[in-house]
Amino acid sequence: MSSFPRFIAGTVACLILSPPLAGQDGTLALQSYQRARQALDQAVTAHGGLEALRNVQRISVRHEGTFYNRNQSRRVAAPYDPTPSNGFLAVDYRGGRLVWEQETGFPGGFRNLTRLVITPGSSWQANHTDRRWFTVQNPAGPHRNLLRRLPQTHLIAALDRATSLRWLGEVTWQGRKQAVITYAAEDGQQATLFLDRKSGTLSKLEQLFSDPLTGDAIAEIIYADYTGVGAIRMPTRRILRRAGETVEEVRFFDMAVDGPFPDSLEVKPTDYVDGSAPPPADTAVIRLGRGVYLVPLSGGNNALAVEFRDHLILLEPYGNDGNSRQALARIRETVPGKPVRYIVPTHHHDDHTGGLRTYIAEGVTVLTTPGNRAYVERMSRGRWTLTPDLQSERQTLVKVETTKGARTVLSDGAQTMELIDIGPGPHADEMLVAWLPGEKLLFQGDLLNRPADGRPRAGNLTTRHFAEWLKTSGLPVERIAGVHGPVATLKDLETALTLMAAQ
Repeated sequence: MSSFPRFIAGTVACLILSPPLAGQDGTLALQSYQRARQALDQAVTAHGGLEALRNVQRISVRHEGTFYNRNQSRRVAAPYDPTPSNGFLAVDYRGGRLVWEQETGFPGGFRNLTRLVITPGSSWQANHTDRRWFTVQNPAGPHRNLLRRLPQTHLIAALDRATSLRWLGEVTWQGRKQAVITYAAEDGQQATLFLDRKSGTLSKLEQLFSDPLTGDAIAEIIYADYTGVGAIRMPTRRILRRAGETVEEVRFFDMAVDGPFPDSLEVKPTDYVDGSAPPPADTAVIRLGRGVYLVPLSGGNNALAVEFRDHLILLEPYGNDGNSRQALARIRETVPGKPVRYIVPTHHHDDHTGGLRTYIAEGVTVLTTPGNRAYVERMSRGRWTLTPDLQSERQTLVKVETTKGARTVLSDGAQTMELIDIGPGPHADEMLVAWLPGEKLLFQGDLLNRPADGRPRAGNLTTRHFAEWLKTSGLPVERIAGVHGPVATLKDLETALTLMAAQ
């Protein structure tokens, strides 16, 4: 499952620029700043004025709408599966406090209800679904990113870093003229602001980021349908776009300026499990059987390596380039001298294929289901200059093979592994599991997830579908290894279903 993308820098694509600024050497930057500053000052006035914006003590807002699960849906291509997106944000600027509650989900019954609380003395996050809470060690990043959900945050930030303000030009966007300016935020991210020439309000923010599928891409936050809230103006709609595709559309409501702060939400749940101190990460490769190895990755995730007479097969290019380099280094140290012939993703979701390009760069053949071929080929061609990976350096031509039918048997007489497509299911239309009959071991991704601390976790529709398939498959499974968390047993699967039924 995906996480939010890492913003890198900002720009504007395909701008129709106004005439170039005139001036002697050394004055161009000054004139660019002055034009940008004029447009920014007009926007500040349109949002209520500098005094009103800076004097806001508290803001609260709710949102509801739809999240479109780009690269996380059952299907590889659009249209993507929609899931609800609901949230509540309360900010106390003077007191340095923030409360953020959100309900999110992914196809297949993955639901999360979380609360983040940031105060000067304590910062923590609770997962109401798992009934766990943990301490947030570095709240500055989440605090900053949540404030950026509000358009006035960008205007004030641009004023506070005025020396980086620059004029980019004027463009017609959605039928309205926009002044386009840019500034460098405090964390080094470059932000591009589209300011409506008629209303003066912030229409859109653009930043560049590294997209797991396409590489260099634009992230957009679109604000629309402004209304007065107290002394300032706020949007009632927000749209998020990633790499040219809409991923979220919500409406804002119950907006309040300088109203009461929800102090009751600051109280930490006393009946939740403290998950603040997970067991220390073990980086050692775990031998699960003859020629079968679980390769630990960052964040409590895993890859699986299976040794054959003259080669290795790895399952799950999870995460990113760093994770894949880590996995390759560890398995090469454990089983030296044998090349990796295949890399096998369990399904197409971009967190489970995010490290695929590293294997492609190494000349490893991608073995996947038929419906994923075009997705893999597109990923291999992505342009990565913001955060260069191994494939951006080598530009290796991708090699793809697809599974044949429901079962693909890979064997050299000494070692046998079966790749079984259990889809279509509620999480993905094509979903591979790896069956190692000699070890009575099944490897899977997202079908049964266990926390790193090993505590029980309720299952979901995907878990139930997996359990039903497993029952009809007739496989004599004794252990279930997974991309997420420690190795499980059939008893753990049963416990997950019991907890699910009790919810």
